[in-house]
Amino acid sequence: MSGTGRSLKSRVWRAAQPIAIAAGQWNAQQRVLPDFLIIGAQRCGTTSLHEWLARHDAVRFPRLGKGVHYFDTASHRGERWYRAHFPTRRSIDQLRREHGAAAVGEASPYYLFHPAVPERVAALDAEIRFIVVLRDPVSRAWSHYLHEVRRGHEHRTFEAAIKAEADAVDQVPASDLGRRGFVSYEHQHHSYVARGRYAEQLARWFDVVGRERGLVLVNHELFASDGSGGKAVLEFLGLPAADLGAFPRENATTGGSMSDEARALLTERFADEAMRTSEILGREIAWSSR
Repeated sequence: MSGTGRSLKSRVWRAAQPIAIAAGQWNAQQRVLPDFLIIGAQRCGTTSLHEWLARHDAVRFPRLGKGVHYFDTASHRGERWYRAHFPTRRSIDQLRREHGAAAVGEASPYYLFHPAVPERVAALDAEIRFIVVLRDPVSRAWSHYLHEVRRGHEHRTFEAAIKAEADAVDQVPASDLGRRGFVSYEHQHHSYVARGRYAEQLARWFDVVGRERGLVLVNHELFASDGSGGKAVLEFLGLPAADLGAFPRENATTGGSMSDEARALLTERFADEAMRTSEILGREIAWSSR
């Protein structure tokens, strides 16, 4: 498809969103809430996991994209608005009759990092499950930076961005982040280092939602050539085994190499992260080189 064709399709899709959501709210109580959330971490393979799971005949995602961002930036819109994005209970019951099981999910990778999300999730649905994919936090930060540059949200050098982050991101008051409808541009887009502090984020989810409700994989486990990562996901969701092919390499970023200065700085800041993450998961974590 040409650039003009993609642009037209995008404009049509954005214009159709309010109509589709309004229609969905009309029968919101007949619609299901998700069974699971793919919550992050950002730039670790969540889009690939979403695309792979969407191939399963017994899985459904939101009608208007992979994620809704209800629990982070849109919780003020209310439960009816959220339900409007998902299938009807009747259609999911039909899936269960056909396949013996069904699962409805969404993938919003800001959910792992946003500190108010676990309590909002638990308050709406105490039985919901969540999937986390992790990655070497150094390479994750670089990929995140390239992603924001490509989207027009970042114009500084990587070195300048990570040196300025503590003042811009870490000092956003928790009380502000806890207000429904509050959005911090810096916290959402420029959190290159903070999002790599996985242990504290996992601790929030385990404490509030429950350790037993979560599945945590490192990206090299997810993409394992023997298919063990995909098998673990399907078993966790209670879905029948299916040959869904290899995981797609979705949403990859390219754009040069990280400087030695930036790599040294990040390596120092993340020196203990693998150990801290291993401790909270109760198993040894080793990052791949990707």
